Amino acid sequence: MASVLKSLSKSLIIEVVAVTYGQNDILKCFINCMKAQYCHFWKLRIIHDGPGEKFENLKKELIDQSYIEESPDPAKDRAIVFECSDQRYDDWGHSLREYALDNPIFNSDYTILTNADNYYVPDLVNELGKSAIRHQNPDIMYWDCVHNHGCNPHFDRQNEYALCNSELAESRIDMGSAAIKTHIARNIGFRNKRNEADWDYFSECISYIDKIDGGVLKIPKILLVHN
Repeated sequence: MASVLKSLSKSLIIEVVAVTYGQNDILKCFINCMKAQYCHFWKLRIIHDGPGEKFENLKKELIDQSYIEESPDPAKDRAIVFECSDQRYDDWGHSLREYALDNPIFNSDYTILTNADNYYVPDLVNELGKSAIRHQNPDIMYWDCVHNHGCNPHFDRQNEYALCNSELAESRIDMGSAAIKTHIARNIGFRNKRNEADWDYFSECISYIDKIDGGVLKIPKILLVHN
C-alpha cells in the first residue's frame, strides 16, 4: 500500500476549496493544516469574499510570512492559490463556491468545499487516497467530524466540540465532511444561496450519483474539526 500511495500524486488529486473573509491567523492555521498533510497529492484554492484592502493586506502578509507563494504554479504538488471574487457577496460563501466550481483552475479527482476557519487532521488526504484505492474510487466519500455547535437538535450531540456522526441527510452532515468526484461537483455546481444551500448541493450530487448507480463510501473516522 505504501508504494501505491507514493504514486498517487500522479493519478489522484484532492482539491480543497476554502472560502474566507478578512481572516488572518485563522486562515494561517487552515493553511498549516494542509501543509501538514502526510501525503502531498492535494491542491488548495482559497477564495476571499471580495477585493479591497482586506484582501490585499492579507495576501501580502501571507506571502511575506511564506504561507503562500507570490506566483503559485497550479501544476505543482501542494499548490496553494489565493484569490478573490470580483465583489463582496456576504452569503455564507455560497457564491464563492459557485464561482470555484464554474471556474476551475486545477485538474483534480475529488473536490472538498469548506470554510477557512475549520481544521483537517494531518491524515485526511492519506485516508482519502487509501479509501479511494480500496473501494474503487467511489463518487462520494464522507466522514465524521467534531463540531463546535452545541444544542443542535438535528445533530447527535448537545455539547460543543462533540462528535457529529455524519449521515447523508439534511442537517446531519457538515459541508466540509465530504469529497465528491470533481467532474460531478462541477457538473452540479452550487446554485442555491439559502443558508442551508450546502445540503442543496449535497442532495443534488447524491441524486446524480444514484441515477448513475455510483459509489458512496462512509469513512467512520473524525477527519474534520468544525469551528
